[in-house]
Amino acid sequence: MAKDYTSATQLAQRLITKFGRSVSVQKPDNTTLVEADREWNGYTEADEKVTLPAAFILDFGQLISDQEIAEFGGLISSSSKAFIISSLDAGAHDLTTFKKLVDGARVYQITKVKEFKPGGTSVFFSLEVD
Repeated sequence: MAKDYTSATQLAQRLITKFGRSVSVQKPDNTTLVEADREWNGYTEADEKVTLPAAFILDFGQLISDQEIAEFGGLISSSSKAFIISSLDAGAHDLTTFKKLVDGARVYQITKVKEFKPGGTSVFFSLEVD
């Protein structure tokens, strides 16, 4: 019998919302032409932006041992700074396509996106940043 992770997914969303803060994830919009009738002029530099609740995770190497990191099966690395976002909040957004994360005045480059998905149920995403 498969385990139901619905309550874990809802708990992740509640905790991230309660202890996290709003951040924006951004990706380039390469679909809008600078001039509609002159595609050789290229696309606008506008970004698609989505605001979501996220919790910041400090450098993992300061918090847990290499053995514990290995138990995560590549979900994190020891030098990672990351934000976690609930799968329920991410909804239909494909977080792997976003390149920047804006947290107040700080702009981070997203270097890796991993989905924590026990038993095939998406619980949260980890977005490693530089």
